[in-house]
Amino acid sequence: MPPISPTVARILIPTDYSETADHALAWAILHAKTFGAEVVVLHVHSSHLHYGALGLADERSDSALAEDRAKLDAYVTERFAGSSAKIRALLEVGDPPLKIREVARREQIDLIVMGTHGTSRLEDLLFGSVTEKVVHHTGCPVLVVPPRTEAE
Repeated sequence: MPPISPTVARILIPTDYSETADHALAWAILHAKTFGAEVVVLHVHSSHLHYGALGLADERSDSALAEDRAKLDAYVTERFAGSSAKIRALLEVGDPPLKIREVARREQIDLIVMGTHGTSRLEDLLFGSVTEKVVHHTGCPVLVVPPRTEAE
């Protein structure tokens, strides 16, 4: 079997702004520097849908989406201050595992770097973690980063 020589041009880092996501971001930055890759920072806001008189409706308002965009932009600006890496920030609304996989395909992502778990541990226990759903159903390598330990 010939040796594998992967090219990593784009790295996707999904974030929910948790400490674990921040730790994964540090690993993504390290890999981006190593490969000279672009980093795509993605925040997926879960859509809140309800059944109304006219059917399914999204409760997200334009102002809430603008707030989400501002929070993501501030997060990226703060985390990448002074970095020479090429960074893009994407905001999506929907089911996080599905959106992460869609973005990975659409953006031709070569590597996804994400934390083992995020902010919703109860939901993870009941329905399975976002990370698990991405790892098992995506077409590119996923680097799963555990939470930062006390020794770090």
